[in-house]
Amino acid sequence: MQVGALAVLGALVPLVVLATLTLTKSEAAVRHEVAARLRLTTALSSALIAEQVGSIVSLIEGAARRPQLVQALADGRPDRFDQAEIDQQLQALQEYRHGRTTPGLLDLDGILRGIPDAPELLGRDFSSRGYFKGVVTTGGTYVSEAFVSAVRARPFVVSIATYVRAPAPAGQSLGPPLGLLAASVELGEVQEIVDDVAAVQGVNLWIADQRGRLVAAPGGRPTALVPVAGAPIDAVATAPVGRLVGVDDGGRRLLAVRQQVVPLGWTVFAAVPRDQAYAGATAIRTTVLAIAFPLGVMVCAGIFLLLRTQRRQWRAEAQVALARDEARDASRQKSEFLANMSHELRTPLNAILGFSELMAGEKADGDNRSVPSDWIDHIRTGGRHLLVLINDVLDLSKVEAGRIELFPEPLELSAAIDEAVAALGPLLSERALRVTTTVPPLTIPTDRVRFRQILNNLLSNAIKFSPTGGQIFINAHRAGDQVHVSVTDTGPGISLADQARVFIEFAQVGDVKLRAGGTGLGLPLARRLAQAHGGDITCESEPGHGARFTLTLPAAPHAQPGTPPDPAAAAYPTGGILVIEDDTAASLLLRAHLERAGYLVTVAATGEDGLAAARSCQPDLVLLDLTHPGIEGRLVLQQLKDDPQLRHIPVALINVDEDREVGVALGAVDYFVKPVQHDALLGWLVHHSFIPPLDDHTVNVLVIDDDPATLAVVTRTLQRQGVRVIEAVNGTDGLRLARAHTFDLIICDLLMPGIDGFTVIAALHDDPATRDVPVLVLTSQDLTQHDRNRLAGKTLAVIAKGGETPADLQHWIHRLTDITAVPH
Repeated sequence: MQVGALAVLGALVPLVVLATLTLTKSEAAVRHEVAARLRLTTALSSALIAEQVGSIVSLIEGAARRPQLVQALADGRPDRFDQAEIDQQLQALQEYRHGRTTPGLLDLDGILRGIPDAPELLGRDFSSRGYFKGVVTTGGTYVSEAFVSAVRARPFVVSIATYVRAPAPAGQSLGPPLGLLAASVELGEVQEIVDDVAAVQGVNLWIADQRGRLVAAPGGRPTALVPVAGAPIDAVATAPVGRLVGVDDGGRRLLAVRQQVVPLGWTVFAAVPRDQAYAGATAIRTTVLAIAFPLGVMVCAGIFLLLRTQRRQWRAEAQVALARDEARDASRQKSEFLANMSHELRTPLNAILGFSELMAGEKADGDNRSVPSDWIDHIRTGGRHLLVLINDVLDLSKVEAGRIELFPEPLELSAAIDEAVAALGPLLSERALRVTTTVPPLTIPTDRVRFRQILNNLLSNAIKFSPTGGQIFINAHRAGDQVHVSVTDTGPGISLADQARVFIEFAQVGDVKLRAGGTGLGLPLARRLAQAHGGDITCESEPGHGARFTLTLPAAPHAQPGTPPDPAAAAYPTGGILVIEDDTAASLLLRAHLERAGYLVTVAATGEDGLAAARSCQPDLVLLDLTHPGIEGRLVLQQLKDDPQLRHIPVALINVDEDREVGVALGAVDYFVKPVQHDALLGWLVHHSFIPPLDDHTVNVLVIDDDPATLAVVTRTLQRQGVRVIEAVNGTDGLRLARAHTFDLIICDLLMPGIDGFTVIAALHDDPATRDVPVLVLTSQDLTQHDRNRLAGKTLAVIAKGGETPADLQHWIHRLTDITAVPH
């Protein structure tokens, strides 16, 4: 008997424990889901109410600015008011709102001077009313508390009042007030919003004003402005915003949440019956109990059935949880999309409809009406904004659905970029922006229309964020089987955290004032179109130093062999750096430093030879001395920029005098003063992506350090080992070089201005293109355990700066050579 009892007890105890855990888990999941649904409902209701009241406020403010009403108030003295025009304007405002708004006009002393529906009130003093005092105190628009109107049906209303002002004098933003336009607005639309949202979401909704009085409730408007304290949700009024609270509704339990309506100070309450929310959990409890008792009779069979049933239950719960999470995620994405689209669509639509109604209300002269030109501009701007938004959304949906049709054709890159810049000429002129293009003769196979669309988005973004009088740089070059087109601005830059968001639909980053007018679709759409071509768009930026967006597209195949070479081209090697310098010692010194760094260098002693060499070898960069015999340096620069085959080549000037402004005005990209600091020149070349060709049969090492002495020691040590060294003096240049070229090893300092070494190493590790490149840390910093944890799994070793640095580097180079078996 005791053994049987123990067996039964042994079977029931695990069952009871499992049943308890199952119920607890299911109830917690239900509670979390209910809280999320109620928060979403209250947030949606708050947004709709704020938008509805805001549109009415905008309408009344717009009416107060109408020229006819301003002219009717003359200089603000009642004896000079145009009463007929005032009555006509008030009547038009009331008819626009279909009788739901009762407007009135008061003079500056609070005397009622116009009201369409109650002429018997004319001449009464309303200066003691709250809305009059509110406007006088704030000087702006005032929205009153809700109150019960005295008219038939006694609707709930709020008063919205604002000044009617004369035109602003020169140098001032506001003109003197002439009168006060007030309107009593019925809140029936608030009850309609409550009924619609409650019906869709399956919840009960209450709306309370800033004094805690109900203006809308389930089942229809309350008969009076009763306080929340008398409603079922009174306990929620003191709870924190967004917290799920259980309340008692006459014996029926509710789960409720509240949310503030900003900026009105109202509160939205949402609730669902607890038994309805927990219906699924109750069914689970009943099922578990029904299974538990039979299992207690037959211990072994019961245990077996329990385990099997429980496994099924767990699988079912996992599937339900997965489906719930997927549905919740889909609902969230849908809600975010609808919220963004609602805002983006309603903003221009409100302008179009509002100003159209104002135009319709103007006095007719036959079939014509005289309207302010800025109203037409508002309508035209809103229509264009809508067209751009709709086109972007349609293109984005086509790309995502894989239905975008591309029609590739050979496109001459330089001409296409010049056309895009010319089309944006008015915007560039308006902002006094200067565009510098460095585009070699390249042909790419691409869809002409889509390429223009991508480039317009990148250029428009650069124009938007560049300061007045700033510069925009457009560069292009071929790298293997790809063409890179970069657009660089001189704007405020983008933080590392925001760089991950710039390609997300509707996500806008940076200064709110600068990004005004955008939809957040331009860059995401441009990137999707580039990916549809088999390319991509990447972003590089550092706060305070502008941003660079690089478009990568497949290049046209190289010309097939068999075409006889140009005899003139044999005199000079192709590419590299062309130095035009008549001073033999200076040119030899420049050549020695550049060739030691790995660059291909061509030297021309005269301007004529320099022009011939440029046409022959098509260099990547020209270093031009301004003072030499023959053709004067400025004339050489002018001929380089006038030649369609050479104008894309960047030219840096060298001279004994500091005359940077003149050189840049002539078309040079930079200016160096003799004697040239060779370390500064090499740093400038790396910073502007002029990298010597890397050799597959040599160990190529990238060194990132802001200390010139450390760079010199490391470079000399590695070069003695036959290593090709590329230097970067900050983290931004280091990341750009690491992503653009293939290195066998990266040596990185930790303490650097701007982006520090920890951030650089983390970015290298997170990027699939650089994740497999070994990294050595070279630092004088004493690392804490936290520092070592941040570097764990991302670096080979940490080398301390000091006397043993060369030996440690030689040791790791030998190890790296053994591992990679160079030559490859």
